[in-house]
Formats: sequence, structure tokens, C-alpha cells
Amino acid sequence: MTAPRRALALTQLEDRTTPATLGAFSVVPQLGSLVYEASGTGFVGTTVAADGFESGDLGPAWSTYSSDAQGRVRVTGSSGTAAGAFALVMDRTPSGANTLNEAVWHVETPGVASPLLRFSHAQFNDEFTSIGTTPFTGHRNADGIAVSNDGVTWYPIWSPPGQAAEAWVEYTLDVAARVGLAGGTLDPASYFVKFQQFDNFPVPTDGRGWDSIAVVGPGAADTTTFTVDPGQTLTIQVDGGAILQPDIRLTTGGATVATATAPAPGGIAELHTVRVPGRLADGTPGPVTYTLEVGGVTGNLGAYSVRVVLNAALEAEGSGGTRNDTPAGAQSLDPVFLQLNRAGTADPSGRQPQRAAVLGRTDVSPSSGLVAEAEPNEPTDLPPLPTADTFAQDVDAAEWVDGIDPFEGVPAAQLTIDGTSDGTFDYYRFTLPADGLMTATIFSDFVDVSDGAYGAAAYVFDDTGAVVGFWDDFGSATWGSFPAGTYTAAVGTWYSDGYTLPGLLGGEAPPAGGTYQLVLFAEGHAVTAGGSGVAIEAEPNHPVAGPVDLAAVAQDLDTETWVINTDPFVPDATLPHVVIAGTGDGTFDYYRFTVPAGGGLVNFGFNPDGIAALGRIFLYDAAGRVVATADEFLQFGPFFGTLPGGVYYLGVGTFGAATDPGFGALYGLPPEAGDVYRMYVSVEGHAAELPTPDLYALRLKKGESVAAAVTELAGGAVQVEIVGPGGAVLAAGSPDPTNVGAAIPAFTAPANGIYYVRVTGTPDAGYNLVVTRNVTLDLERNSSIATAQPLTGGQVAGRRWVLGAIDPTVVLDLADSGWYTAEGYHDPSNTNYITGRYTSFSPLEYRSFFVADLSEVDGEVLAAQLRIQNPNYNSPDPSETFSLFDVNTPVGVLTAGGFGLTGVFDDLGTGSAYGSATVSAAGTPGLVTVDLNAAGRAALQASAGGLFAMGGGLTTLRPDSISEFAFGGSGNGTRQIEITTRTSDFYQITADARAMLEIETATPGGGAGAFGNTFDPIVRLYDAAGNLVASNDNGGGDGRNAVLRYKVPAGAGGAYYVEVTSSPLTAVPTRGEYMLSVKGDREEHRDHDRRGDDHSDKGDREEHRDHDRRGDDHHSREYVLSVTGDRAGPPPGLATAAAAPGHAAPAKSLPPGRASAVGLVARGFAAPPPLQRGWSAPAAPADPFADPLGLGVWVG
Repeated sequence: MTAPRRALALTQLEDRTTPATLGAFSVVPQLGSLVYEASGTGFVGTTVAADGFESGDLGPAWSTYSSDAQGRVRVTGSSGTAAGAFALVMDRTPSGANTLNEAVWHVETPGVASPLLRFSHAQFNDEFTSIGTTPFTGHRNADGIAVSNDGVTWYPIWSPPGQAAEAWVEYTLDVAARVGLAGGTLDPASYFVKFQQFDNFPVPTDGRGWDSIAVVGPGAADTTTFTVDPGQTLTIQVDGGAILQPDIRLTTGGATVATATAPAPGGIAELHTVRVPGRLADGTPGPVTYTLEVGGVTGNLGAYSVRVVLNAALEAEGSGGTRNDTPAGAQSLDPVFLQLNRAGTADPSGRQPQRAAVLGRTDVSPSSGLVAEAEPNEPTDLPPLPTADTFAQDVDAAEWVDGIDPFEGVPAAQLTIDGTSDGTFDYYRFTLPADGLMTATIFSDFVDVSDGAYGAAAYVFDDTGAVVGFWDDFGSATWGSFPAGTYTAAVGTWYSDGYTLPGLLGGEAPPAGGTYQLVLFAEGHAVTAGGSGVAIEAEPNHPVAGPVDLAAVAQDLDTETWVINTDPFVPDATLPHVVIAGTGDGTFDYYRFTVPAGGGLVNFGFNPDGIAALGRIFLYDAAGRVVATADEFLQFGPFFGTLPGGVYYLGVGTFGAATDPGFGALYGLPPEAGDVYRMYVSVEGHAAELPTPDLYALRLKKGESVAAAVTELAGGAVQVEIVGPGGAVLAAGSPDPTNVGAAIPAFTAPANGIYYVRVTGTPDAGYNLVVTRNVTLDLERNSSIATAQPLTGGQVAGRRWVLGAIDPTVVLDLADSGWYTAEGYHDPSNTNYITGRYTSFSPLEYRSFFVADLSEVDGEVLAAQLRIQNPNYNSPDPSETFSLFDVNTPVGVLTAGGFGLTGVFDDLGTGSAYGSATVSAAGTPGLVTVDLNAAGRAALQASAGGLFAMGGGLTTLRPDSISEFAFGGSGNGTRQIEITTRTSDFYQITADARAMLEIETATPGGGAGAFGNTFDPIVRLYDAAGNLVASNDNGGGDGRNAVLRYKVPAGAGGAYYVEVTSSPLTAVPTRGEYMLSVKGDREEHRDHDRRGDDHSDKGDREEHRDHDRRGDDHHSREYVLSVTGDRAGPPPGLATAAAAPGHAAPAKSLPPGRASAVGLVARGFAAPPPLQRGWSAPAAPADPFADPLGLGVWVG
């Protein structure tokens, strides 16, 4: 069938699954940067055949095959779908031998010479069996896709790559090209596509799914339209994925604006910094609608992704452009600066208030960090293994006493051994004189460097070296009747191995200094009347088979090139690391590395998929003691912990290998010849090839000011510096501002020239760099007069400029969460917040807690909502009530956890209620939201700037229930609190007495197009004592922005504070960006301007020396008409009039709803003038804004 051409739908960056309306661009952090982005996906081509299985069954074009009756090929929605209600799923039930499942689709696409196959695929923990690359006849036991012209000879075209379990991922294949790679030639008129799966369990243990299958042929270009406000820039990037070579065109009104073509299939086509006509500050001449066309070169087809970025360039290096790590290659910022001033406010000097931005990514080390194994790297002659009778401590002669076996409850001789570890295993020999009961218990205080705490384990060997019993201090135990004989009890840890070396332990030994009690019970053993029942460990009681000189044979990793880069194989890219590619040869492999003096974090792990016997690695210290192990199941790692400085060794073995701290080397089964593995080692502070910086160039004139801020995107840390033409660092970013990662508030160029903004940080971290010329950047926290930010940008056209934003809504990820049992237990490593009653050993009530870091919260708290994921609900009732309560327990005590803290449990479900919500079976899984009530909001307000905790409980529990809970299995999903505040930005200025201040706002992007700025500002002005002296709301020409004019009273010069906040006249506080400008009255400085005095460096304080020398001119009278739009001013319908002497002005009523005050103030009189026609006496009005210029004269 044929489907119409699909139009590309842009989707929000924050939610790529929901189609967005035009203009639904989302802000790239940080708000105030003016950077917005939309993204989406599309496909160039026309669907010529498709099946989404929405009929609920396979149609006539399909046939199926299973190699036995237990195989299943079915259309179902029970395992999820890529789209719609149904998908094709393959598995086996019941579990058993491996089964091959196939579904064959017959396709006829005459006239489509190079069809593309599109499909979505999911795997349900299915083990992968490659379908290979060579043709086969009939069937092949494998996973993947094959194509045949005749249904007999099949050409493999796809093997499933690694992807997350139960996730649906879309793929696109060039069928003809892939058949050709397998040695065949496709007949596009009629062919067969086989989807297959091979494994032995049902979903979700095994199995694969297929959905949204389509064959695509040539088609018209995709198109999408979007509308943006004037004065911005557009940067567009179209990525051709694996196949498409994008060819793109941007048009408006039918005229081509720009075009670009990717250099090759799978490449990227980019349009850089396309300027939208008009002014950002005043929104003129209006929004512009653009159409983006995406096609393929010479009929090329395929999927693509698109980014549309407003008001930022993209780092060129990131898409194959010139590297920007040297001054010669620095990417220029000059072409991407935006003008922030309104039309008609340019400075004759050429200086302008401007801002540039770049979305970039920090560099990584240029080298790969890959190290090839170098043989020989193993010792040749290992000492023979000792036997327990040569080293174990004999405790038969100790003072055993009568006891009761704790498991069987029968009499048995008992001996308690008090031991202290020295970093080795400890062994004890004893005799069971006749067939009878034998058991043991062990307790310890062992602490492990890698995961904080672990326990002791005791293995018991018989005289053949076989393990006959195992006990640990977590409750695992083996007991019962054993034959008479001599036994050896060995003390190890949870991470020890007693099954590899006969009669010996391997793996991790107890830590040095750890203490333990090993309690033995042996039925029929001799006892000592009046004995102590205690034996003290006597060293040495461990084997010594070495020493083995690993230093002489281990491959030295310190001499290799360590790197700091991103590798999906390496968990922490911030640490210097190497990746070793090794090959088995029937021997163990050893590697040497050094932890710098003072110690540091060490991380190691490996991928031994090519080791047939299952791989395992061992970490030795310089003395040959095993410090840690790791294996491919992550049962014992990967290791991550702090190690002391010194030399360490890694030994690569298998699950059939083990070692003892006294051996210094591995024994047992090594990797076989032909085995392959990859292993990484990360060491904090190790010498490494450092990542290169990102450099951006800009031209500055002497005296121009620059501010710069960089914000990390999706984790990491970034820093910004300003570097001079000679390479010297002239300014470095501070991490103090809370709304950006690092910022330079102000830098003034000492001379004309090219300067560089340098960005460094965590390798491969995304960032948003914002740079301004002659503009102050809003840097938090500046939310009060006490923390007001000084205006540091240089003056342009007599004004100082600010680029800022107000965001009343803060969404915070919770700092911690967890549960307490009614017995007062909490594990601090567990963030699960199960709430209710849950039975494991016995029914036990759980209460939860939630901790938020409110360091970013300021202003009056207006609303708050807790949002938490509920993945599991279990109750005899269809719904329960989940309630939040105050917490009086100190946060540090709450999060530390421990045992017996019943008072904390009680605290979590009592006291002041903060709100409640219904949790239900119908809404699970899902998001639970709880709106905080007045008490909760007040508590948030009181905790602003610090930590805040809430308790949670189910208040509808049945008294007799056994299992009644919500939020089971939680802790990894959404854990957020959203807080709405009325917040402000404060700026400090300095003004002289009698200076005229003019303060204006503009709201960029506030038109009908993107980026959708809804901010409605009010401006307030305060004197040095914090008294409100003037304000304006909606006084601008657009009825939304603020324009405030204020004459500083005589004798009242000095510091003033400008507050920008959301208008209180809106139903809810608005958010968005603003531009603020502050200037003095030009009329006061006409003589200065004529003489050419430069006021650009005088701050907001303007000098009046010429006026002072001339004295006040009482004959030249100046009149200023002041219009304010403060809706809190005079009431609607106020009759106002103003006239200069000799001029009449009739009274006029203002229309209701536009409450404004109009006043005429005489300036330049030494004393109030005589009353004249149209003048009123200078009464002192009750309204503090009735005299907008502060002269005590109100006209009206």
C-alpha cells in the first residue's frame, strides 16, 4: 500500500515523544541566555509496503516457522509495542532447549530499485546469536534478518546490536546494498524478508519483538514550518543518520533564504546563524514564518534528525569543522552577536549592547587510551600449593565447652575463636570424632574499601579439600550431620571463593585490622570442664606459596598514554584511564600501574565476552595481597574505591582461578588460547594526556566591557576564562552564581584587539556559553537589596544594559529519599521510598521520607508540588491515601539511617500534615503528585536556602493487612519537587542628586512566534535605605513592559536599587527573559555632550559641574510631562490637566481600566512659583507615587 508523504513534526527538546505546536521550542539552560531549541525526526521517502500488526494478526503476506512445538510467533500487545496496540513477538514457552522462530514477509515493490527497510526492534534479555554475513539455505539458528529472492537461499542483512532490554529502537536498512554485501543481488519486484529469533525462554527472560515494519521508496522532500519572532538567529542542523545524505533548503514567503548539503551519506547538513530580520528588543517588524525542506541528494532516502536552535551558534568542531583548541583555530563569536537595543538607540561610537551564545561540548584527550597486551606478562614457575595441615591453627586442644547447637537445638561442644585479620585468610583445624552434628556461626566488623561494608564468611573443608559447609554473618548457613574426620574452617569475606583451589580460599581476604568471632559446634568433641570456651587466633595461620615477583613480569601500564575521554566502556570519564585489549594464551595475564602518592579513586572492570570459562580479574597490592576482584557478572565489581598510593597489579583469570594473599599470583584455570577481553583501569591523579580547551574569538575596543557565563548541560562541570591576545588569562569564571556553571561578571578591554573566551571542564560535557558586550548578565543570587548586583556593563548611548530572566518555578530533583521500618531501620544507600505494610519475614510498616536541597529557592513560596514515581502498588483496596508530614528529626540523622531509630519512624507519619494524594492500582505505574498545603509551603519558606525534609505514610492502612503498600521498587524514577515563588532580581546603581533616571524593560521573544516569552515585568526603585520611591507596571508602549522615570531629589544622591519582578497583576507569576536599560536625563548634560565629555565610563552617576558653576537658571524654565502606567496609581476616571503658563489644557478623563497618573512638574525654580492659571498648590499627597519626580509639586 502507499502512504502519503510524512511531514516532519518538530518536538520539544525535553519531550521528544510529544508533537509540538509551532513555537514550542524549549529553553536550553540557563533561562536568560535567549537560547531555545526544538528537535525532531523525519524520513525522506514514500512508504510502498507496511505492516504495523494493528489488525491483531498476521496477514496473507506472512508465513511462520518454529523449530519445535514450544516456539511461539505471535501478534500481541502484552510485551509492549513501538506504536499502536500490537507487535510481532517471538519466544519459547515453556523454557527448554533453544528454539528457532521465524516470520517471513513477502514483499512486492516493482519499480523501487533500492528499497529501504524500516522497522522497530525490541529484545527481552535475549542472548545474542549472530546471523552471520554469508548466505545460507533454509534455516540458520540465529537472531536477525535475512532476505531471499526465492525463499530458499537467504542473505543475512542485519544482526541485532546491543540495546536496552524491553526498549523499542527504530532501524533503517538499505536492502539492496546489504544483500550485495552478503554476495547476492536483490530482485526488487518480489522478495522475502525473514525476521528470526533463537533462544530458550519466554518473554521477558528471552525473546525479541518487531513492529512498525515498512518498505520505503523514493518520495518528495519532507517539509516543516515554524514561526519565530524578529531579531533572532536560526541555526539548523540535519543529521542523515546511517543512510541519508541530507539536502536542505530554508525558505520564507516562497523565497530561498539558505541551503546546505551534507558531504556524504550519513553526514550533517547545517545552516549557520541565519538572521531573522528586525529587532529583538521591540519585536518589530513582526514574526517571520519559515519552511524547512529536507531531501536526499540524487534521490537518496532515509531517516534523519533535525535541530533548530534560536540565538546560538553550534560549536563547529562538533560536526567536523575546524578544531577550536588553539588561537589560530578559534571559532569567531563576532558573526553571532545579537543587538539588544531598540531601534534608534545606537551609540555614535559604534559600541552596542550585544550578546552571543554557542552550544558546544568540551574536548576529550586526543588519543584513544587503547593499550594492546604485550606478552610475556606472566610468571613462568609458580611454587606448589600448600595443604591446610601445614599452616592451619589446630584448635582441638583449645578449651571447648558444652553448648547447644543454634540450628538443631541439640547438645554439642562449642568453641568461640576471637580473631583479628592481618589482610590474609585465617584457617583453623579441628576434629569431629564420630559421625555427628557440625555447624558454625561468624560475626565481624569487616569494612571494604570498595563498597563501604561487607561481611565475613566461613568455609569448612574436609580432608580432600572439598567445601562441605558455608556460613556468613548475613544469615546464610549449612549445618547437619557429617562423617567423622578432620575439618578446616577458613575465615574469608562475602567476596571470597572456596570452590576453585582445593582446601584453600581465593578472592578478597578480610581487611587488615578487622575483627571477628568464629563459633564452632562439633557433636562429640572433647570438652574442658570449667574451660573458657574461647580460643585466640595465633598467626601465622594462612598459606605462603610465594613470593612471586610480579614486578618482573607484569606489563607496565604507567608508560602507556592515559587519557580523559568518553568511552561507553569506562564508567567515569573524569578519571585518567586506559583500556587494555587482551588475548588469552593459556596463561594468566598481569598488568602493573601506580596510584599517586596520597592515594585516590581507582576504578577497574572488564568485558570478557570472549573468555569461554567466564572471566574474572584480581587486584593485588605491592605485597601480593588481593585488594579487590571484578567479574563479568559484576557480582564482585566493577571495583570503585579509594586506594593508598603505591604500586598495584591486575591479574586476568577466570571463574576457575583463585589466589591467596600469601601466594602473590593466580592459580587454577587461566584464559584459553584465542580468548579475548577488554579491561579498563581508571586512577585519580594519574598522569594523562589532557583534553584540549575550546576557544572562541571576539574583537573588543579599548574600554568595552565583556561578561561571560557558561552552563553545563546534562551533568559535568565547566569553567570559562578570558584570554588576552598574548595568551595570558585576564579573567577567570567564578562558580558562585547559582544560575550558571561559572561566570565572569565584568571584564574591560585594556586595548583594541582580539580576545578569546576559553571553555574547559569535564570531558565531553555539553555547555551553553553566553558572552555579552556592554551588557550586564543577570547572575543569581541577586534576589534582595542585600544581594543586589552592581551594573558592570559599559554605557552605550548613555544607558547601561542588563540581560536577565525571572523564573518563578524551580524544579528540583530530590537530594535523597528512603524508608524507615517500624523497627527503626534505614539503609542509607537505599533511595527506595516504599510506603505501607510489606511482608518479607513478618508484616512490617514502612514510612518514607523525602529531602530537597532548597539552595536555589528564594522569594515568597506561592505553590509547591511533590512528584514521585509509583512503579508498584499492592493492596486489598483499589486505592490508598498517601500523606506528607513535617519532620523534626535533623536531616543529617534522617539520611544517615541505622538500627533502632523508632523515634524517626514515628516522626515520619505524625505531626503537621503537608498534603495528601490518592494512589491506586489503576494509576500504577504512574506519577503521584502531592500539592503542599499552607503548612507545607510555610515550612518550605522557612527552609529556603537549606535542606528540607518531609515524611510520608499511608493513612488508610487496614489494621490486619499483611501486604498493603505503594511505591515498591521506587527510587530510580522521577523524584522531584516543583516550587513556585515570587522572585526578583535587584541591581545597584548610583545616581547624583537631581539626576533624572530612566529605567525601561523589554521582553525579547514575546511576540506570536518562537520563543514564546510570557514575562510581564514590573520595575520598582528603592533608595539607599531600602525605601520604595517609584515603580511602574505596564507603562511601556506595548502595555506590558515597564518605563520608570524618576528625578533624584536634591541631597538624595547615592545608591539606588532597581527591582525587576513579575507583575502582581497577572493571575500567576510569569516567567521569561527581559532586557533592562538604565540612563540619566540627557537634558541635564547637553553642555557636556557639546564639549565632547565622555560619560561612558562614569557609571550611572552623571556629573553636573557645569550646571553647578552656572547656578540655577530661574528664567529658563523646563517642564517635564511624566506619564506612569502603574495600575495601582490614581483610580480610573481621574480628571487631569496640565498647562505651562499661558497655555490652557482642558480637563480630560482617562478611560476606565487604564489607570495612569499624569503630572507636570516645574523644574528650575528656587521656590514654588506664584499660582498661575492651571496650577495647583504643592500639597503633599498621600500617594507616594503622586509626585513622580520627587519635587513636591503635583499638577492635576
